[in-house]
Amino acid sequence: AASRWGPTAGCLLCAAAAALWAAFLSPKKQQRASAACSIPRVAYRTVLTWRVPPTSTPYVIDGFSSNNGSFTTKTSRRELLDAYGRATVTLTSSNSYSAHEHTATLAAYLEEVSLDNTQNNRKQRRANESSYLFGPQPALDALLATYALPRCGGAWCAADASTVSFGVGGTGSGVGFHRHGPGFAETLHGRKRWLFHVGAGPPPGFDPDLPTHDWLTQHGSDAAEVLLDCVLGPGELLYFPSDWWHATLNLDAHTVFVSTFVGGSDDDEEDLLGGFLARRGAWEDVSA
Repeated sequence: AASRWGPTAGCLLCAAAAALWAAFLSPKKQQRASAACSIPRVAYRTVLTWRVPPTSTPYVIDGFSSNNGSFTTKTSRRELLDAYGRATVTLTSSNSYSAHEHTATLAAYLEEVSLDNTQNNRKQRRANESSYLFGPQPALDALLATYALPRCGGAWCAADASTVSFGVGGTGSGVGFHRHGPGFAETLHGRKRWLFHVGAGPPPGFDPDLPTHDWLTQHGSDAAEVLLDCVLGPGELLYFPSDWWHATLNLDAHTVFVSTFVGGSDDDEEDLLGGFLARRGAWEDVSA
């Protein structure tokens, strides 16, 4: 697990230096610096040298300067409603398997998100009973074509090797523990909490239909030592490696994010999907 450093009683000079450094930070940077984050960090200039996708750990990428200011403006709630409210989007459940695929207009989905935010409906439902917008969205292709992809040092993150998945969620939404291939995730609006399980297999208390906020309430304290945990805000970029169990939790009423899935072959994706289905069947056998 990643090291967690904190001030000690004998390090008054260190604490004073930290306070002096914080005084020179902008309010936005102060908010980021003060947030606890146990995911390792790597400089963006290092990412630009990666010839293959790393597998050892997820990374928060420092020094990343997003070129998606215009895209961020276009994905505010008002702009989405005005430009794409009638577009038909694909929704899935927010459990580990993203099952129960169905469609709705974007306006109808955003209204559902708004109701969940105000009425706290989400906490009354299991993850397999909640609808979630995340994934490739053909009706939004014109919008997604304007998203500037993160760069790396190899062909594995080139445009023709990348698949852009667009997501919108409200407070308390997210996806329970799951795994997939490698990629990058950028938050455009709101804040998004990422939880990565360190170790083989799913985390303690795994239930594919347990919402992330419920898992944290029931198992978060006991599992703290085997988690990498971080909250990312607008303009921040995460790299997630292949096949790591992780969960997400959106913390604001209009949280917008893009995941760019990179590299890998169709056979790899089919093998991973087969693994998902096998684990799902095993869990259902045990819980029946």
